[in-house]
Amino acid sequence: MSEAEKIKIITVDDHVMVRLGMQQALRRQDDFNFLCSFDSGEDALEGLTELSPDIAVVDYRLPGIDGVETTARIRADFPDVQVLMLSAHDSSEDIGRAVDAGVRGYVTKNHDATLVFDAVRAIAAGKTYFPPDIERTLAKRSERKALSPRELEILTFLAKGMSNKQIQAELGISVFTVRNHLCTVFEKLNADDRTHAVVIALREGLIELSKEDEGNVSS
Repeated sequence: MSEAEKIKIITVDDHVMVRLGMQQALRRQDDFNFLCSFDSGEDALEGLTELSPDIAVVDYRLPGIDGVETTARIRADFPDVQVLMLSAHDSSEDIGRAVDAGVRGYVTKNHDATLVFDAVRAIAAGKTYFPPDIERTLAKRSERKALSPRELEILTFLAKGMSNKQIQAELGISVFTVRNHLCTVFEKLNADDRTHAVVIALREGLIELSKEDEGNVSS
């Protein structure tokens, strides 16, 4: 296979060992042409003004602009470059945000390396690539009723261990309104109580809990 026929690839990951491992693995594939690796989305976008890869393998968590924003900018400014997200995160919201940003595939770092190779080849052939577990996660996300910004805000306060009266004071709304929002949240998440709702929200990536708040989840 000539160099012109090979799939041209760049990677974007801020972890040195991951970049080196990916570089070595990709270079072992006869049909791949590994071009370059970047440690931030900003550097990758700057590099793409000179490089013309077919595929960008992008990590979700990056310093500066994250993988989702990096993907969105790549798709807007370099539409011929397709994106494969390679991430340690597998929550429905993380995957859904990546898909909404324009990724053509999503593989977690827990998957076998061969899935990354399969994904690159599928995407280069004009297809999408989502392993069965990722497909199931996306299907569940599509079935769940979306939470409003206010409902997500209240969920975040629940995760901080705040009472209904504290939420009322924080938002300047009545306790009755807080209770109504909570009832809607429980229904949408199919949650039994406050703690269950927070656990589901954290698992699905709907909210993030800071380390100082990790012990505050209360029923």
